[in-house]
Amino acid sequence: MSLLDRSNFGDNIAIQYFTYYGRIAWRFEHLQLCTSFLRRGFESGLSSGSPEVGFRCAIYVIVFSIFSGEKLLPLLKEIDYFLHLLGSYNHVVARNYMLNFRETVSTLIDRGNATDIEAKASFSSMSESPILIQKAIRMYWLGYTERSNHFIEKSLEMIGQSGEYMSYLMKFYQCKNTQYTYMMLCRNESSLSPCIFCLHSHLLHLYYRSKLT
Repeated sequence: MSLLDRSNFGDNIAIQYFTYYGRIAWRFEHLQLCTSFLRRGFESGLSSGSPEVGFRCAIYVIVFSIFSGEKLLPLLKEIDYFLHLLGSYNHVVARNYMLNFRETVSTLIDRGNATDIEAKASFSSMSESPILIQKAIRMYWLGYTERSNHFIEKSLEMIGQSGEYMSYLMKFYQCKNTQYTYMMLCRNESSLSPCIFCLHSHLLHLYYRSKLT
């Protein structure tokens, strides 16, 4: 990518950033690094007249920011900034993705009590799996593990490829839900051991595949 940085490829820079740092690099690089380059891809896309590519980068910026542990209030402001631009460009699909992410971040901050907004995503223009993924995450953090697992199972049927980042993430949350269920039903160490093994396995997958530290 350093050669690409030194070359004048115009909007191709944004495409390269999106393809590599959005789709591939999470297996080998820290998510924070991916996010940094995707922000550059967003800026490059808009400045070079390729807002479609720029907004694709923006979507992955928010996805990786959420799961790499960035501070939520600044992240919420960044989402609102993207939403403002998406409204100006009249990009309906990307705007719905951002609204979907915003609801998750708002839930994580204060369950949406003070940070929620009236605008909501219109899911008719989105594929179903990203909707289910965000619902699964929100339900987990709200304490509804059975509903979270329901959305996880449905999303895993649609994600398909086991190597996809979201597939690993959903399996991680599935293990966390299973751990909680075992803790509620069984209070002895031997009953918890299968769940702990499962959780540990997926943590290793997340660490070695995406270095999510």
